Amino acid sequence: MLLNHRQVLLSGGCEVVLLMPAEPCPEIAVIEGKGEYYLFANATGFGVLAELFSLAVAQGPNEVIYCPSAFAHTAALEREMPMLNQLKGLVIRNFGAMQMDNKDIMRAIKTKGGCVEQVDRRAEPLGERPRDWDTWRRLTVKCLHEVLMFSGEREVLTLLARSCRSFVMIGDDARANGDHVHHDRDDNTTKSLGITLEYWHFDPVQNPASVF
Repeated sequence: MLLNHRQVLLSGGCEVVLLMPAEPCPEIAVIEGKGEYYLFANATGFGVLAELFSLAVAQGPNEVIYCPSAFAHTAALEREMPMLNQLKGLVIRNFGAMQMDNKDIMRAIKTKGGCVEQVDRRAEPLGERPRDWDTWRRLTVKCLHEVLMFSGEREVLTLLARSCRSFVMIGDDARANGDHVHHDRDDNTTKSLGITLEYWHFDPVQNPASVF
């Protein structure tokens, strides 16, 4: 995947390396609704998310993935599900490689300038599905300044990547809208609300109610 690589030096000498898709995907919606968090996407969007979570498995020190929202079907989704609120993007970090506070990550995102270059990163094969006890209650998802912040170790990120890839097999087909999978939803705490990955594809022929 082609990424924009931006180094940001914060006050106090702390360095953050932001990795951002060079071409943000218009098929990914980052959503908050009734106190829960969702990623809505079709097969194209989940393909991008699968690669981002896979890249996070092998993140280097001080690296964090930031994916600004570029969702192209906001009006259609709002007509279908008016109770949902669209957020501004998502952050993915491998807690084993990057343990910086979320507030410092947001400071880096909002900081102007910094050295920017494009890099081509390839995700390594994910291997076998992690054991349940290696991922149980290990995912943290928080919202800060309308950005969804994901934090977990490599096993959790691997499981998220595998879940995203399972949606890719559907193809872009609105008949599959509503298919979903939960991660840590049943273990919600005051610190993390988990995430629901939900399939949603906009097609003016297959779901005409969203057009008008």
